Amino acid sequence: MVTVPATLLLMGTISKAGICQSYEAAYNIDVYVGEGMDLQSAIRAVVEDEYSDGSEQCWKSIKKEISRMPKIFPEAYKAIYKKMPR
Repeated sequence: MVTVPATLLLMGTISKAGICQSYEAAYNIDVYVGEGMDLQSAIRAVVEDEYSDGSEQCWKSIKKEISRMPKIFPEAYKAIYKKMPR
């Protein structure tokens, strides 16, 4: 399991506070990682794209989406949990 540094999670100044589109963020993280971006850069990108406010609570929601649907988000799942989806 990957833990994201607090400095990365506190990037709410870039986007509007309180926004957490967890499914859309999970989808975009999956796409970015699939295109070769590292996990932290992908997370930064979804914050900049305003799918996430960068909060720890939103990150938990995003991870929940990814862990519930590993076959929908296989690249993000592999990047976070370091194993193939079942």
